[in-house]
Amino acid sequence: MIQLLHEDAHFRVELNAPEQLVRVAARAPGGLAAIERVLDSVPRGGKLFLDLRDAPSGDARPFERLFSRFARVAVLSRKAVPIEGQPATVASFDDEDRAFDHLYV
Repeated sequence: MIQLLHEDAHFRVELNAPEQLVRVAARAPGGLAAIERVLDSVPRGGKLFLDLRDAPSGDARPFERLFSRFARVAVLSRKAVPIEGQPATVASFDDEDRAFDHLYV
């Protein structure tokens, strides 16, 4: 069951607890502090699906400080851009199916 944790003009956060999957859909700049507060209620070590397709910049760098909370991270954007300085468990994609494949390896 998917639970809506937060939604505003900046982002939407959903939790699929049985899958240990958090989905963050960014829509507008800002709101990172609020995302962090929402994620404080989520157990660490799960999977993060960060959807930046609707974000103006599609840039994952502002979100990188969130990555350490999760065992695996898939960043989905309009154009896959390598994420420098992150372990192989963090990857960028421009295809949703491939992003989910990465999370469930």
